[in-house]
Amino acid sequence: MKIIFSFISLLKRIEGHYILALDGQWGSGKTFFVRQCGLLLSNENLFSEISKKNGVIGSFPDYNYIYYDAWENDDESDPIASVMYQIMQQTSLPPDIKIQSLIPLISETTKLLLGKDPVSVINALIETVKGAKDVNATSAENNAKLKKTVEQFLEKISKDKKTIIFIDELDRCNPTYAVKLLERIKHYFNHDHIVFVFSTNIVELSKTIKEYYGTDFNGERYLDRFFDSKVILPAVNKEKYWHSEYIDINDPNYYFYLTCQRVINYCDFSLREIDHFRINAEEILDIHLIEDDNRISRLIKFGFAPILLGLKMLSLDEYNKFVIGNGINLYKTIIAPIQDSWLKELNLLEPNETYRETSETIRDGFKTIDPNKYITELYTKIFTNNFREDSSLRVGTLEIPNHTKETIVRIINLFNLE
Repeated sequence: MKIIFSFISLLKRIEGHYILALDGQWGSGKTFFVRQCGLLLSNENLFSEISKKNGVIGSFPDYNYIYYDAWENDDESDPIASVMYQIMQQTSLPPDIKIQSLIPLISETTKLLLGKDPVSVINALIETVKGAKDVNATSAENNAKLKKTVEQFLEKISKDKKTIIFIDELDRCNPTYAVKLLERIKHYFNHDHIVFVFSTNIVELSKTIKEYYGTDFNGERYLDRFFDSKVILPAVNKEKYWHSEYIDINDPNYYFYLTCQRVINYCDFSLREIDHFRINAEEILDIHLIEDDNRISRLIKFGFAPILLGLKMLSLDEYNKFVIGNGINLYKTIIAPIQDSWLKELNLLEPNETYRETSETIRDGFKTIDPNKYITELYTKIFTNNFREDSSLRVGTLEIPNHTKETIVRIINLFNLE
């Protein structure tokens, strides 16, 4: 959280029109980061509360916060009207400015871009330029009118207040739209109270620029000239993030989240992939299994199902290898660091057995069981044995029904992971 406050502090120091790049790899948490910034910039009470918790000193920055998802809008012919529409929708207008006064400006913008009057104000706002023929304003007179219209709009929005506009997902857009958005912002959104923050992957965006202009074009140099400065988003400690958010030893689903953490580590998921995995994996918890021994349900839902879900997201080859019984080493790699916790959860020992030999267990005649033996048997007896129709196999005190593998695979097949 402190890094978010540091970034907001940087925004507070910026004076005049500015275009900043927030650079990070795909899935590194850029969207989460800018959304968190938005929460703090939009709520003074929340800003004060969290800043106190984090020992941050500083006044609340009373700014307009705008979030624009470029990828959601890249089917439009021209980005100007949709950017203006999002600004209008998300801005706290000055008391003397009525929303009705902004509508004609967006309507006029649409007219200048399309070369015709919009069918109605509603269509101009909602449809903007969707589905319309791209008639770019090429004449000097038309460009001047368009620039003046946008300036009037921005002046009303940011009359006495800084506006921070976060442009997200531009590196995922088609090249034509990405370049057009950059060019439109450079030429038409130059206002002293407007700061743009592009949360993007600079390397991928430069490839997009190059794809538009040609292989000999230097996309990196183009972006260096476009952005006033660049901030690199530090890599997130994904294990620490997951542990702080989801691992609670008092949670009845503790072992499920523990397994999920091991899967995330093995698959090296990005933050975006972690979120996708979590949403799907938590649905496993809601599946009701009818088993004579509740430990079988926990083994499936807390153990093997999250592992197979993660592997299917990672690679079908890895998934298939695991299912047909060739994944014992992979399984041990995932489960080894938490095998003691797992064996404790499944309670496989007879009353006179132990995993750890001590002077007390020797004195009392306890039989010492190698924990690795049970971990190995749990996998091999489910995924490599050919069950007879009426058979079950035993691991310690646990009887494994012959339908266990089929149940696990059937659960995973419920999920559309595309």
